[in-house]
Amino acid sequence: MKNIFYAKKGQLFFFAAVVLLAIAFGSIQSQKKVVVDSTFTDLAANYMLESPISANQNSFADFSSAFILFARTKDPQFGIVGVHTEGIVTVYNGVGQSIIINNAYTLADNRSLTLNLTNSIDVFFEDRSFTIPVRNRTVSALFASISEDTTRFIVR
Repeated sequence: MKNIFYAKKGQLFFFAAVVLLAIAFGSIQSQKKVVVDSTFTDLAANYMLESPISANQNSFADFSSAFILFARTKDPQFGIVGVHTEGIVTVYNGVGQSIIINNAYTLADNRSLTLNLTNSIDVFFEDRSFTIPVRNRTVSALFASISEDTTRFIVR
């Protein structure tokens, strides 16, 4: 009688191990993998870090244009409206379409505009309005990435 009990007990443990493995494998396979794409925020942070160092009033548009060419290798929809202030305000448009500034100026893509010193710049595009702060002797920016399924904006 003992041998039958031990034989059945071994089968029971084997069956329980198979069931537990199936449950464990099923729960691992059913978990969704969350992929966080930090490319957009990394590019924005990189621009804010490099632009004050690399761009002065005369080369701000050139730096911004070159940065956008680099950034679009990582995020093809990446764009910048950059504001450089050093006595006067230079606004660079690199969002891929015309923008309206302070309800007074239309600025085409890949162009810059010089304005008198002010506290902020109002930018209108994509049926949205953004206020970019103007800080003396530094760079502020609006970052945009617009695709069919995702729209992202950051103002810094």
